[in-house]
Parts: sequence; structure tokens; C-alpha cells
Amino acid sequence: METAAVIGLLAPCEQKDMPDVALLAFLKAAGVPGIILGSRQQLEEVTRFMLARDLELPVENEFGFSKDRVVEAYKYLQLGQHTSMVCINVG
Repeated sequence: METAAVIGLLAPCEQKDMPDVALLAFLKAAGVPGIILGSRQQLEEVTRFMLARDLELPVENEFGFSKDRVVEAYKYLQLGQHTSMVCINVG
């Protein structure tokens, strides 16, 4: 079984603002655990901290939210050579 961690899955949002990840996972028999990282206040504080120090997030590679690009992202991860975050941008 494949697993995809989705940040923000547990957050309330309009369906039109987020793909139906649960249905897609169900259809592929994949597990999709939601991740709660902290409060909005903590996010705002770390954002201010990073901006004040001109820090960047260590994103190694970013893929778009299309079938081909998502498949490419998973193949990239399967190589096991990444050293920082690999993101799929759904927005």
C-alpha cells in the first residue's frame, strides 16, 4: 500500500479549494494520513522569523498537480536520492 502525507487535509476548507484527495486515495487503495503541524499562530511566527532573516525553505524539487507530474514526483522519490523536501503543488 502506498502512503501520501497531505499537509492541511484535516483543516476545514471548501471542497472547491482542494482536490478530493480522500476519494483519489480510496480509488488507488492508498493511505493518506493528515498531518497537524501546529497552530496558525506558530505558522505566522515562523514565517516572520524566516522573512526577517531572509531564509528559504529547503525545497529540492516541486511538481505540479497533474497525473503526469505526480507520477514523476513519486518516481523521483523512489530513487531515494533527495536530500530535502519534494513538493506537489496543488494550488
